[in-house]
Amino acid sequence: MRKVMMTMVVLLLTVTITTAQRGHRQGNNDFLSELKLTTEQQAQIKAIKQEGRAQMQEMHKQSPDQRPDYEAMKKMRKTSKAKVDAILTPEQRKQLIATQAERKAIWKDVDREAIQADLKAHNATRIEPVISAARAQFDQFISAEDKSSLDRLRPVFAAKPKGKTRRGKGKKPSEADVAAKKATMETWKTDHASEISELKAITKKYAADLERIQERMMPQRKQWAQEKRDIISRQQPEGAKKAQDAKAKAYEKKAGKGLRKSRENNKSREDWPRGAAFLLIKG
Repeated sequence: MRKVMMTMVVLLLTVTITTAQRGHRQGNNDFLSELKLTTEQQAQIKAIKQEGRAQMQEMHKQSPDQRPDYEAMKKMRKTSKAKVDAILTPEQRKQLIATQAERKAIWKDVDREAIQADLKAHNATRIEPVISAARAQFDQFISAEDKSSLDRLRPVFAAKPKGKTRRGKGKKPSEADVAAKKATMETWKTDHASEISELKAITKKYAADLERIQERMMPQRKQWAQEKRDIISRQQPEGAKKAQDAKAKAYEKKAGKGLRKSRENNKSREDWPRGAAFLLIKG
């Protein structure tokens, strides 16, 4: 139950929370807005970013339950960086390097464990109770037969292995770890192919109702995202706060578009249709 709930939290907040937490780790592209880019440079860099996103989406489609290959991602980022550097003037490249070094120094002493603890507490006190209540109300739309099926499927999916290989602090997952995780996931999917199909069918059956409840929760999701940003902001050093505030405003303007895009991406994932995690929460 706890595992399914946390999966639902992740699905609800994928766009906004991830954006807030990763701000200081994005590298080259995050600092480009501080450079005086020409209109032509902006268009060229936008094209490079779009190309990179398309490549990432393709990598994800090839292995939706696994973290993309680390070396492939590293190579892709290196290629994108080289393309961007070629567009910048020598003065802009110098400024970019200086800004990156300054930001890295600012974040050196940030208590990341404290941030994670506060975010975890926020999930437990602010998000999970709302989702549980919404799921209990949703039971009125589910037939007795489907409720029985979900009760039977719930422990199966609660035991689903984690698809992504966690990285230790300052470490990357080894190729052996990634391969082992992938093999375990593929075995689980093969062993439970019928349950996966059954869950997919039930989710498709209630797709319209699930979509409506997601839309109703949109204001709450935006509020949670702001609260998450506030939590992170309190832990950030002043120099990072200024940069994060500017990023938050920019992302807020694109929040609706990003969430719609996230929904479309979820719809394209065959094994885990949108709303499946919500249905698996006990009503």
